[in-house]
Amino acid sequence: PGAPLPGFTHTFTHFKLAIEPVVISVRGFRSEVRGNDQFNWYDINAATAIGLPRPVQKLLQALDRQIELLQ
Repeated sequence: PGAPLPGFTHTFTHFKLAIEPVVISVRGFRSEVRGNDQFNWYDINAATAIGLPRPVQKLLQALDRQIELLQ
């Protein structure tokens, strides 16, 4: 199983989104994975610069903090 990150709620105009993220380990990761027409890679610290929605920014910040704790 994965390691849960703290859950949080984001309130939109007409509904609330409950987010319960989980960090998982992936075996067999290929280092040559690159961005293409469907996917892009971004620096985790550039979330505000590229205009990601606030809930995604919060999730990436929490992930970044967890990565720092593991190093």
